[in-house]
Amino acid sequence: LRPQPPTLTQRAIVENSQSVTTWCCCDKGMSNMKGYFERDAYLPGEMANMCCDVDNRNCSADVTRFKFKLKKELVLRAGFAQQAVDETIVEVDHPGCKAGEVMEGETKLVQSLNLAVNPSQPCVNTELITCQYFLVIESDIDGCTCCRSEPEVRLPITIYASGNYMVYPQIQQPMDWNPVIMEPVALSLDSQYYYTPNNGNPSGLYVGPMQFDQITQ
Repeated sequence: LRPQPPTLTQRAIVENSQSVTTWCCCDKGMSNMKGYFERDAYLPGEMANMCCDVDNRNCSADVTRFKFKLKKELVLRAGFAQQAVDETIVEVDHPGCKAGEVMEGETKLVQSLNLAVNPSQPCVNTELITCQYFLVIESDIDGCTCCRSEPEVRLPITIYASGNYMVYPQIQQPMDWNPVIMEPVALSLDSQYYYTPNNGNPSGLYVGPMQFDQITQ
């Protein structure tokens, strides 16, 4: 058991400005997204709170929907072989926005995701296994975008292994607590009890004159 859980308080802001192209050659301008993430580390089952500003004023394409996701990227290695598995653990959709529209302030996107992660699959980075998690906010652009990636913001997060963390209570002193500090005491033991490598002292400890400077009773 670990004495206390890890500290999970690091906030993050991720911004992405991206040119939008449909049908391989139709330039639709620039779309900007800025994601705000409450923190970048969690325990399985916690809620991840995030929001997103969208500036589509310089883009002539509509956004059909926004997708808030928790994604897992797992890589397994054995010798020279490698297998990668990408999985969307949680996904929540939001309505999109029109070309030229801005969604900021009161109209910004706000979402909480339940990080329903298998507790036996925390983040790891070893020679044989790499398991990473990401909070992602994606946009679906109206039209064919098969030749270009669509605007998104992505934050790598750490998901710790869950466990039974021991939280030690604060011990309160009794009302009549009045400790007494005693005078120093010198203890002297016979030399036959001193430890040397040849005397076979089973405790393996040095025993000699000891000085206790302060003893509280």
